[in-house]
Amino acid sequence: MTEDFFVARPVEKNPSRVRRWVIGLVVAIVLLVLGVIALFAGDSIARAIAEDVVKGQVEQRLPENVEADVDVSIEGDWVIAQLLSGRLDHVIMSDEDATVDGIPLGIRVDATEVPTDVKQPVGHIDATATLDETALNSLITLPSGDPDLSLGDGTLAYENSSAFLGIQFSYLLSVIPQAAGTSLILTPETAELTTDLGSVDVAPVLERLVGDAPVTVCVADYLPEGAQLTGLEVTPEAADLTLSMSNVKLSGALLESRGSCG
Repeated sequence: MTEDFFVARPVEKNPSRVRRWVIGLVVAIVLLVLGVIALFAGDSIARAIAEDVVKGQVEQRLPENVEADVDVSIEGDWVIAQLLSGRLDHVIMSDEDATVDGIPLGIRVDATEVPTDVKQPVGHIDATATLDETALNSLITLPSGDPDLSLGDGTLAYENSSAFLGIQFSYLLSVIPQAAGTSLILTPETAELTTDLGSVDVAPVLERLVGDAPVTVCVADYLPEGAQLTGLEVTPEAADLTLSMSNVKLSGALLESRGSCG
């Protein structure tokens, strides 16, 4: 036994074994990255194909009175998983330049729990129509001669006429609109005289007009059967009307159907 028998010596490493281990690790990481990229790419391709299919199905089912070039966006993660489940979580369909019965308007439909089988009902739909003044006046018929509506900041206004002590005069009535099921409720806010009556004071009449009960305007005969108005936002440029439906089948028959004002 030599004197250096118990002296520690460095362990000699096998360079080829270390090299193989490093190469194997790099290959595994590269394959993992490529797999993730392929998964995302595959999901993107599947999403694009599904959106084209939905677009085609929707446009085929549009009734003759509706013209639209529908843009479709399928929301949510992993559309492949959604397709395998038989339902799409959230689908957005829109067209800023659609026409319904010749009335130009923008349309956005948010549909949730959308079945891949078009014969099955959709869980819930919120549809928003954006109308300018002309389109809004084509949709809404007011009493008292059906005056034209003008858009304001959260308000609508229309001109009407009345009489005081046998004197006929015109006034501009501003109202606050509210969506209520199949009707719009117009609550008077202000009244402004638009006829020069000299010294005749019609302020009491204008105050009475503002204090009048709200006007209810039925719009059911413009809505798909079963639809409810759930929102109304008004700006000087446009009015956004939102209607909602649940558990309905998206079909031409639905779009052609209309409610009744009874």
